[in-house]
Amino acid sequence: MKTLISLLFVIASAMPVTAQNFAVSKTIDTEPESTYPPELYTLAFLNNRVVLTGDSHGQLRAWNVNTGKALWRTDAGAYGQPVYEIAIQPSGGGFFAISLKGVLNPNHARANSVQLFNNSGAHLTDIRGVLGLHVGIVFKDRRTLYATGRGQNHQFNVGQPTEPRRVNNANKEGFSLGLHGTRILATALSQNGTYFAVASQLNTGNAVLKLTRGTARTNTLYESGPNYKVNALAFSPTEHRLVAGRQDGAIQIWERHSAARWLHKATLRRQLGDLENKPITDIAYHPDGRWVAAAHEDGTLNLWDTERRAHSATLYQRQQNNPSLDFSPDGQWLVSGGHEGKLHLWRYIDGDVNGDGKINIGDLRAILNNYGKKQNADGTLRRGDVNADGIVNRRDLALVAEIVEGIEGIPAAPMLRRLGLQTWGDMKRR
Repeated sequence: MKTLISLLFVIASAMPVTAQNFAVSKTIDTEPESTYPPELYTLAFLNNRVVLTGDSHGQLRAWNVNTGKALWRTDAGAYGQPVYEIAIQPSGGGFFAISLKGVLNPNHARANSVQLFNNSGAHLTDIRGVLGLHVGIVFKDRRTLYATGRGQNHQFNVGQPTEPRRVNNANKEGFSLGLHGTRILATALSQNGTYFAVASQLNTGNAVLKLTRGTARTNTLYESGPNYKVNALAFSPTEHRLVAGRQDGAIQIWERHSAARWLHKATLRRQLGDLENKPITDIAYHPDGRWVAAAHEDGTLNLWDTERRAHSATLYQRQQNNPSLDFSPDGQWLVSGGHEGKLHLWRYIDGDVNGDGKINIGDLRAILNNYGKKQNADGTLRRGDVNADGIVNRRDLALVAEIVEGIEGIPAAPMLRRLGLQTWGDMKRR
């Protein structure tokens, strides 16, 4: 989270975030030769430059976001079971966990809901005894993994990843969430492991959202009809706010009033045609704790300011049904993927280089003023070093040109002509 300037959404000025700030850096076709590519069920950043994907064929893959190339691939699902969730070990750990969809018999030879892999994709072990069509998994810390299925939360010590050990309840039932036998829809754990949230659907069809502090106290935050079920959850990095993405396309915001009491503060929705009726399929907090991205079933990505409780931008994808998404730990990338089997990498560009509150050709000229200059003697970045690589160069021009509108026919400055460009617009996608 701290290796680069947090380019995505961390805006020191008052300039609002708009869709103009975003550029699709690249699109990765996970199966370019396939007529029927696997659907991407889940994804998660392993680190700032590697994203993991799990698909409908039970395959796990790792992708380099800079090059768009696959780093490794492994088959995880028994008999092609889809990979339902990926949980990354925090603090730079050396392994991650996955859960598979549709595992109801844990005694079957290969029917293991939860598995551990190292960061190179090698299978480490299976974790048995967690039942459920959908099993939610989250790391409490580097040594503790929560696995939630059929209304029970199971806790495992994975300090020795090849020998995971159950640490709660010797009878293997896990501690009850008061939701026994229900379908788990989403889980989330706050960054310091203090609060655990689980959304589920009861046998009656009603939706329930519960919050647990430790293992001793479980509070029901929300219960309603099936049209308002919660599909996705995320805690803010500071643990004081919980967002829930619902089936009706709305986002609920809950805030911590005291250690044991959380209050509903707002319900966010857009009123554009039938957009508010498109279910939210995934939701993620940016590392700065202010901004939230929500993915909708139709492929729309909406960006929200949870401080102002206001909509900030809408990004559109084509043919991306049921998308999932994630932010990179340093906040520089937003990645999304869905049922068409493609990954879309969105990069935020703080194009207001000259600080006038606008993004226009003046920002490109400001970059040219420092063209070729490296970072200052004290280690700070030069104005115009948009990608924070330590030097102002053609890459910075290309990034900002991508989001500046109306420059296609404007004759290039002399310096650009020396680089072989005839118009400012030629800088796009260079």
